[in-house]
Amino acid sequence: MTSLGDVAIYTEMEDVPLTDVFASILEKENGKPCSIAYKKIDSKELRKYFAEVLPEFDRDRVHDNDIRKLLSWYDILVNNGITDFKEEEQEENKESEQ
Repeated sequence: MTSLGDVAIYTEMEDVPLTDVFASILEKENGKPCSIAYKKIDSKELRKYFAEVLPEFDRDRVHDNDIRKLLSWYDILVNNGITDFKEEEQEENKESEQ
């Protein structure tokens, strides 16, 4: 099993932790669930949205399904009241160190 805190997104520079991406989406969406129909929109619109969240994402290595899955996870977390992604990451790091 892999913790969400251990997952990162490829960028042109260095990988960005998933929690940072979630925090960026949360800011863009003002703390609400995702505003786009990510399951239905075409690739161009999906990537345009994601570029607003993470402009430097690696367009060759990050696939549409990766973005859709990430947005799905984001919605699940936000709909269940989990929105402090940095705190979650810190707690997971503490647990893995023990």
